[in-house]
Amino acid sequence: MMCGSYQPASCRWRWCLLFVLWICSGTVAWHHLTCLPESATTSYPILGFREVLRRGKGCTSRGLSSTGQEVHIISLRKGGPANAQVTLMLAPNLLSGAPIFVLHSQQPVKWMLSSSPGKNWTFQVSLGSSLSASQLVASAETNFPNTAKGLLKWARRKHGGVTSLAEYRGVNTIYTRLGSGGTAQATCKLRRNFLTPKHFASERQLQPLRICQNPDPPQDLEVHIVLSKGVAPRYTLAPCSEGLTLMGVWK
Repeated sequence: MMCGSYQPASCRWRWCLLFVLWICSGTVAWHHLTCLPESATTSYPILGFREVLRRGKGCTSRGLSSTGQEVHIISLRKGGPANAQVTLMLAPNLLSGAPIFVLHSQQPVKWMLSSSPGKNWTFQVSLGSSLSASQLVASAETNFPNTAKGLLKWARRKHGGVTSLAEYRGVNTIYTRLGSGGTAQATCKLRRNFLTPKHFASERQLQPLRICQNPDPPQDLEVHIVLSKGVAPRYTLAPCSEGLTLMGVWK
């Protein structure tokens, strides 16, 4: 579509964006960009990921341990390679105490925390599994039951209560926001198609990007233009939602 004398809203926004980028960069040498072949390299500041959200089985409740701590159970069914790495994205709740995490898997898993855990957080992992983070973190290998109902009974007997349980298959990134929530039930009752704004998981894969770089970039301010073609996130709770995630890596 051409942007002539009559300019629809999309055209006006396009010209405004180009004008702002020109003002911010302090240079008009965009024609000097050097484009590289598509790659999934990690040396460029922008990385692209294809991320598919997946439902599981689970529940949430206002339940706490006998010492007043949140107890979150994350269970992985078989479906991936042994010793696969699974990233945990844990969002803390400043109003709650140190939580307890029960990390169950039917085969050995390398759990990776995306950020450093809080003080006195407790982690229990299945036999043969491990847990790592940017700083030293302790975990205890534990012999868990192999079913969701068994895990609920075990945690209630061991810790005194359960705040949440989420069981997934074929995922490598799990998101959990701490806090039981005021609308949660008194006890954790399992249901299928479990996916909430606080508990969800995805299969996340690094995707190749076509990269164009300016050999003589401005020194005072970095300007990055990201174009996404053919892929857009679906902000729904569909059984399988797909989107493209962009992540900046600055060193």
